Amino acid sequence: MNDFGKVMDTYLKEMEQRITEKLTQQLENTSHKKTEKMWMNKTECAKYLGVSFKTLDKFMKEHSNFPSTNISGAIRFNAKRVDEWFEIHDEMIKMRNRKRAS
Repeated sequence: MNDFGKVMDTYLKEMEQRITEKLTQQLENTSHKKTEKMWMNKTECAKYLGVSFKTLDKFMKEHSNFPSTNISGAIRFNAKRVDEWFEIHDEMIKMRNRKRAS
């Protein structure tokens, strides 16, 4: 291999290392942001679910087991618990529909 080939080989290895480090750093920052804010207020939860504030209120009244926490008088929601609740809720509805169809 000539001198130019050696220089290019070294350059490419260095660039690959830099790109790998940058991507790793970006992935770490992204996963940190997801867990950075565990609790949402009602407005944020409604936005997270893609519904209006009033719809969330109505839904909470209809489903008393909807996951919320009262922290010093302020209602807060955990996104992970809300997602899990909806998964379970959807499964329960599917099971009820299967029983009715039988």
